[in-house]
Amino acid sequence: MITEKKILQKGISTEIDLLRNRINDLEKQLSDKNETILPPSNKKIDIFQTKLQSNIPLSRTLPAAFLFSFIAMLLMGFLHFILFIFTTNTPSIAVSLSSISICGLIAGALSFYFKTKNERLRETLNGELVNNDQTETSIAGAIKDFYEKVKKRSSQIWAKNKLLKKEVVRSKEAELNIKSFNQELLSNRKILEEKNEELEKVNFELKQSEENLRDLNSSKDKFFSILAHDLKNPFASIIGLAEFLNEEVDNLNPDEAKKLSRSISNSAKRVHRLLENLLKWSLIQTGRIKFDPTEFNIKTLIDETAELFVQTAESKNIDLKIEYGHTKLVVADFNMIETAIRNLISNAVKFTKAGGYVLIKTTQQKQFVRVDIIDNGIGIKESDLDKIFCIEEHTNIAGTGNEKGTGIGLVLSKEFVERNDGKIWFNSELGKGSEFNITIPIAKDSNSALFDEHELI
Repeated sequence: MITEKKILQKGISTEIDLLRNRINDLEKQLSDKNETILPPSNKKIDIFQTKLQSNIPLSRTLPAAFLFSFIAMLLMGFLHFILFIFTTNTPSIAVSLSSISICGLIAGALSFYFKTKNERLRETLNGELVNNDQTETSIAGAIKDFYEKVKKRSSQIWAKNKLLKKEVVRSKEAELNIKSFNQELLSNRKILEEKNEELEKVNFELKQSEENLRDLNSSKDKFFSILAHDLKNPFASIIGLAEFLNEEVDNLNPDEAKKLSRSISNSAKRVHRLLENLLKWSLIQTGRIKFDPTEFNIKTLIDETAELFVQTAESKNIDLKIEYGHTKLVVADFNMIETAIRNLISNAVKFTKAGGYVLIKTTQQKQFVRVDIIDNGIGIKESDLDKIFCIEEHTNIAGTGNEKGTGIGLVLSKEFVERNDGKIWFNSELGKGSEFNITIPIAKDSNSALFDEHELI
């Protein structure tokens, strides 16, 4: 639209320039023909030196005419400015006004010029002015021809203006069609983006389901592995002790019989507690049990758990020692933390040689109680360090007393500790021993308590 208006403005400006040049040519021709006029007496008269009867030289007539022509040119420039303003909105009206106004202005200016010039000459020559009808006729004819050309050109511009209007209408229609098409594309794009988001959500849910299924299968494998191995040895021990007691009951004194029965009872209790913890763990893995954190004293839990390994430590001549520092009540699931600590103590006793030691130590770290299980046993090979907490890479290593294990206890310990918002980590060096550390959250309203060092032999 803006380009079409510029084209019209340029065309009108060109026409005005042509008119201005034509006027200058006509004035020059007139000036050349009237420069010297001969009267009937054949006497040459210089019109620029001739005085009028009113004592006004004829030379002042031409400047007046040129001044009028200059004023006309200024009016034409003003008209050009007005036309420029109008053509920004109504180009067809501007073209018509420009054609009529310009031609009228030219005709009026020339008519006034020739009329004034003839009157001045007649006054000067006392009626003896040489008729210059031929000159005036030729000039009038030229003006008429030029007017016809302008009129014809105006008609052409008018016709072009109509065509441009049609082109503008078609352009607007095309623009509307493009806008409508763009809106449709944007709408379709929005729909596609929504569908894409839905697909991404479905894919994410499928991946989550796949991961959950993989975890469930892994949990199932863990559960059956524990049932197949961790329960086999305790039950074998119970059966062996029971059969020995049954066969040798008559040959045993009361103290020996009590010791055997106590061992059978402790083994049965350990198996029972292990079964309970395994069942609870399996329920947690499948999401069928609530997480039940409670406040309890960490000293009570460690005392009860360490008591289970007193006899084994004595049989291997291992110094089992506990050191309690400043601590507070903790908040966690009691059975989970008990299982984790029991597995760590069991491994420490299992992999410590005769004459060695196992130290259980508690300290407070900010909002956590830290429990360290330290031994000077055989340590862990560097190649096995990354496999300690992996169910897929679990290893079954015999202890220093040829104790059998499953390699699953540390995996359970890690899961139980992290389920209670704690952390578990370790340091181990082959031939020098290991240190396992766990943290348990402190209860908010817990009071500090100081415990003395306590040793179990």
